[in-house]
Amino acid sequence: MKILILFSLLTLPLLAQPKRLTDAQVRTQAVSGSIERSLQSLAAAAVQNTMDNDPDQSVRRNAVNALKSLPNAEGIPLLIQAAKSHRDLDTRKRAMTALGQTRDPRATAYFEEVLQSR
Repeated sequence: MKILILFSLLTLPLLAQPKRLTDAQVRTQAVSGSIERSLQSLAAAAVQNTMDNDPDQSVRRNAVNALKSLPNAEGIPLLIQAAKSHRDLDTRKRAMTALGQTRDPRATAYFEEVLQSR
């Protein structure tokens, strides 16, 4: 359901006006890109759900690593959220470690925020 909604919001306006996109290849890329982004978002949500709800610590650890490895650094906001407020201390620590390994500017900003609040 989420894929369909996201696909519709991102792609259908482009496809509804084919005269604006005169090249079939451009329209094809728009569809493909929308599907890929939708699937990445769904994957991130599924991994976050696993990290948040799986009772097994090793599964949560793997979920943290999976978030770190998502394309386009899509997992960074989810890792920051986990580092801030996950109920499991080990998961919070692993999220912070994963953030440190990414060298992402958002992770750096989060660490600066943590250090300034102390």
